Amino acid sequence: MRTSLGKSHAATQGWASPNTEAAYTRAWELCQHTRDTSWLFAVLWGLSQVSIVRADLSKHREVSTQFLSLAAQRSDTILLVVAHWLTGVNLWHVGDFATALVQLEKAYACYDPRHHTTYVTQFGVDVGVFTLSYLSHALWGLGYPQQAVERSREALALAQEVQHPFSVALAHAYAAMLQQFRRAPRTAHTHVELTLRVCAKHGFAYYLAWATIIQGWVLAVAGRREEGRTQLQQGLTTLHATGGGLRSSYYLLLLAEAEREGGQTAERARVLEEASRQLEHTQECWVAAPLSCLRGDAWLAVSPANPLAAEACFQHALEVACSQHAKSWELRAATGLARLWQAQGKRQAAYDLLVPVYTWFTEGFDTADLQEAKQLLATLSEELSCPWGERSSTS
Repeated sequence: MRTSLGKSHAATQGWASPNTEAAYTRAWELCQHTRDTSWLFAVLWGLSQVSIVRADLSKHREVSTQFLSLAAQRSDTILLVVAHWLTGVNLWHVGDFATALVQLEKAYACYDPRHHTTYVTQFGVDVGVFTLSYLSHALWGLGYPQQAVERSREALALAQEVQHPFSVALAHAYAAMLQQFRRAPRTAHTHVELTLRVCAKHGFAYYLAWATIIQGWVLAVAGRREEGRTQLQQGLTTLHATGGGLRSSYYLLLLAEAEREGGQTAERARVLEEASRQLEHTQECWVAAPLSCLRGDAWLAVSPANPLAAEACFQHALEVACSQHAKSWELRAATGLARLWQAQGKRQAAYDLLVPVYTWFTEGFDTADLQEAKQLLATLSEELSCPWGERSSTS
């Protein structure tokens, strides 16, 4: 009964709401006084979601480790799906994309839709949909944009097949975020609208706030800055009301982009400072590189004649992305730094920096980041008076 109450609160108020936490905490206390362990994993699942949505990654790691340890002692594969998924999620948020991918792939390898979709009543969401959604984000980070989209489509198809509204809302919300990563506002808008529709119909507060935030970004980059800014702030307010702290730096990053579209340099700097403070607090290192890139852009806008601070930000973003094997973020950082060096007349250095990053990619050439990198390389090649791909500092 307590887990049912927790799932109900999670859907309508958000995973991080006090009522959701109270229901699962009480359920955990009851589990300690009974030999019936049938609901133990559902309770641990609930506690894990409370901690992750509140951005308490340390607590989430603790619960995830406990879940994995207990699941290894059972023969039920759905428990292994959840255990590996929980581990992968934690790793993704701290920026360990490669290891996260391994865990998420293990989770999906154990998932069997013929048998495991029935567990949606126990966990409140289809775990296969959740796993595929996170797989799409992990693949994006590691530099596989097309594979990321394919996994996202699989998540959407599975959610529709399961016909579970909360899972449908979740799949579209993650798809919208993936398209934001890809800087594809039109496609993101499609998923945002579908998320909002499902959330409004069923009263899903958390993903309603999430979709409203991304909708604000879509409007801002489309030139409707004031409307977009209002939507972003409304979404942030709604999200905070649910108790959610996860991805706070990322959402502020989107707000900063909206401020950039309107030329509000001072306000953008303030928002980016707050995003950096949130990152330090939550340790969600997955967003560290793109945040540092945006800080570099902000410094150039404030002080174009003194590019040292901007260069340091791009260098930091590049170092973080390389340490995380996050090729998509590495490309964005390398493009920003190469563009800065080009403006300083250091065209050869810019070319040599960007070529190996760009040529590493084997897919996703329709994405904005790869198209911009390609165009910059073509321009640099012309300025260096050499055919594209033939010049290097060693030649």
